[in-house]
Amino acid sequence: MENIKTEEKIPGNCRNCSGPVSKNFCKNCGEPVCLEKIDRKYILDEIGNVLGKKGGFPYSFFRLLARPGDTVKVYIENDRSKIIKPIVYLLFSILIYTIVKNLLFTPELVEEESIVANWINQNLGYFGLIVCFFMAFFIRLFYKKYNHNIYQVFVLMCFLCGTVEILDSVYNLLFYLFLPISASTLEITNNIWFFLQFAYLAWGVASFFDKKKFFNYIKAFLGILFSIILVIVTGTILELVILMIIQGLGG
Repeated sequence: MENIKTEEKIPGNCRNCSGPVSKNFCKNCGEPVCLEKIDRKYILDEIGNVLGKKGGFPYSFFRLLARPGDTVKVYIENDRSKIIKPIVYLLFSILIYTIVKNLLFTPELVEEESIVANWINQNLGYFGLIVCFFMAFFIRLFYKKYNHNIYQVFVLMCFLCGTVEILDSVYNLLFYLFLPISASTLEITNNIWFFLQFAYLAWGVASFFDKKKFFNYIKAFLGILFSIILVIVTGTILELVILMIIQGLGG
């Protein structure tokens, strides 16, 4: 009678789901039996994964720059192994922007009288997430028929806004550090650059839903515009409320 080979089992249960453990992994959730030791090699591998290995930050950036809508759609629907996670991507982009900003501008130059503006300058990560949520809310309203939930649209906006942060960092380095120009020319250049950033966001949103329909680009433009207006209005209201509270406490 032919012998039937049974799968070799390791005694004990999975630390994650308490399921049966077979060989090196849990059969139920896939958790490894032995976690990798955290040492220098582990840390260097993690840094390498973010900076370039296995589809890290540079790979994600150039993919999102060239084909934003298609790249995010693939990440959401098919493959999440090549592109860095959306919130990590956004926060890392904001970190790079903050470093560039502190390199080019002294605190005296960037300091604002507005309480809200000062909070934004000191909490760019939180502010970036808030802006992405506002954008996701409005864009979701404009594209209801495509059945993407607000969390998926939020992922889209994290990727797109993160890419804009990196592009803005490169722009600032180029024109403020390496190619200084006159103040009047710089103002014109800044206005053109703002329009290009806006155009990239609209292109990314429209190409994510359906890049073949021209009306989608108009809806993307309006959705982003309304979300920015809402952020400004909300900030202004918060500023007034905070000033009223301060005056009330002082009076």
